[in-house]
Amino acid sequence: TLPKGAGPRHFVASADERFWYVLGELDARIHALKRNAITGKSQHLESHDLLESGSTEKPWAADIHLTPDGNFLYASERTGSTISGFQVNKKSGRLMPTGKWKTEEQPRAFQISPDGRHLVAVGQKSHHASIYSISEKTGELEPAQRIATGNNPSWVEIITLTDDL
Repeated sequence: TLPKGAGPRHFVASADERFWYVLGELDARIHALKRNAITGKSQHLESHDLLESGSTEKPWAADIHLTPDGNFLYASERTGSTISGFQVNKKSGRLMPTGKWKTEEQPRAFQISPDGRHLVAVGQKSHHASIYSISEKTGELEPAQRIATGNNPSWVEIITLTDDL
């Protein structure tokens, strides 16, 4: 059970599925849950705000992803046009905020590369994609490139191309 008005939008699970991280679209919070493998029920561990404390902006969170190694979690918030990062404690499931970065206007979607080295975010109102390098040690995002996408991008898919035919 999540707090009233959370508006769950997306979730990601730890590799061992002991922890779930639910993005509340309407409260712009990440809700960390510990899952009981036998009963399937979950226990609320903690919540983290994506908007600044005391913000009067209307919350409008959009997307959530873990790095492939499970060390870092990121979530986008459309109203503030930000991506927030968290370090994941794999034993307790708890999150420690690592940073918040301005990104494309109204970041509806983002994706993390399969190698966990890059994050690509698109801005539905900016009509651009930004590519960030992810620090392996701190999870910090470093801008690497910005690319025009056309109007209203709303999804990111990363594919691996090979020469094998």
